[in-house]
Amino acid sequence: MAHGRRRPYRYYTCFSRNRYGRHGCQADRLPADALEQAVLDSMQATYSDTGLIGCAIREARRRAESSQPGLRSNLRKVQARIAKAEAALERYYDAFESGELNTSRFSGRIELLERKLADLRGERDELTERLENESLVPGADVLSQVRMTIADGLAAGTPVQRKALLQELVSEIRVESRTEILPTYRLPTARVRVMPGGLVDPRVCEFRT
Repeated sequence: MAHGRRRPYRYYTCFSRNRYGRHGCQADRLPADALEQAVLDSMQATYSDTGLIGCAIREARRRAESSQPGLRSNLRKVQARIAKAEAALERYYDAFESGELNTSRFSGRIELLERKLADLRGERDELTERLENESLVPGADVLSQVRMTIADGLAAGTPVQRKALLQELVSEIRVESRTEILPTYRLPTARVRVMPGGLVDPRVCEFRT
């Protein structure tokens, strides 16, 4: 944010230039309103390009088909290790309850097993979530709704809503120069709605125009 003679104006600049000036970075500062409008216009054109979107969906399916067997194999291995750790802990608990083991002697081993089990369960949950996300591919109804959301944001969205829309659907903006700006968009796998405070349903995969 900077202040002109009549009103403040927004711009984007790299961290190094903002902190150290042009000695830290030679990249230009870009007016925020113009950049956001250009990206929104590009976004509308991109999501309306059925050929490009079709390619993105096919690539998402290809990635899912290639990655899921490995993820499932890793999940089975982790589940087997969880079962083994749970069985070991159960044996210790049974021995403690029956008085066969000294609690002070094996308490360190129990704590180690419990930490290991917690880590394994976290790994299992992460793999399960990745499998679920990999299988998500958007349908025609989702993409149609996204196009309408973008159109609404362009026509009547507030600055906050437009910024939220950009944050939700744009993965990266690489600025080569003022005339060469390369956005990477996300492919929503659930409905996206503009709300007063932002957007919902952030499950996405990425594609580049």
